[in-house]
Amino acid sequence: MKLARLQAKYNRIWTKYRQEYQQFSPELRLLKSIPLAFFKMGPRGDGPIMTVLCVGSGAAKGFHYLLDEVGLEAYACDISPAVRDFHQPYADRFRVAEAHDLPYARQEFDAVVCADVLEHIPPAFVLPTLRELNRVARRWLILQACTLPDRLLAELGDPDRLHLCLESPLWWAHNFVCLGELEVITANPARCSAMIARGQIKEDFLAPTSKPL
Repeated sequence: MKLARLQAKYNRIWTKYRQEYQQFSPELRLLKSIPLAFFKMGPRGDGPIMTVLCVGSGAAKGFHYLLDEVGLEAYACDISPAVRDFHQPYADRFRVAEAHDLPYARQEFDAVVCADVLEHIPPAFVLPTLRELNRVARRWLILQACTLPDRLLAELGDPDRLHLCLESPLWWAHNFVCLGELEVITANPARCSAMIARGQIKEDFLAPTSKPL
């Protein structure tokens, strides 16, 4: 799938099903499950998290939580310009970007959050995306991937497919660990979540088994 087609798809989804999709935020649920001490003192007592990037920010609920409730310098990006207004009144902190080619400097953010986004990416771009998340993070990666097909579109009668890289929790866990030193990981049949201290990439990634569209 060409990335231009992927962007057009998400522009269509966010325009047509705006109300339905803005009700869900796995990113916000993940962030609220993290003790505030992680952000205030660092998970290892190594100093507060000050700057955070939300990759694939969608309806921006996680972005607003980090900015307004936790008090961090939060920034966001998404492949679809149709979600820009969700980031108001902080739209200047939002950029349209593809996750495998982020318009940010190396180690620009203390932490990078990417939750329930990786499975939306065409399989050929998933490993480049993991490397890119590692590149822009300075200290921490907070990652989560869904392992099940998207159900909402089917329930809405839409034939399109959103989850393009469907891999097992163990597959995601292995590749997350390649990005640094594992702090916390949880896995169940539906999702794999990890908090990783960014480090030198270990080049033993497992290639995706998902068939491209």
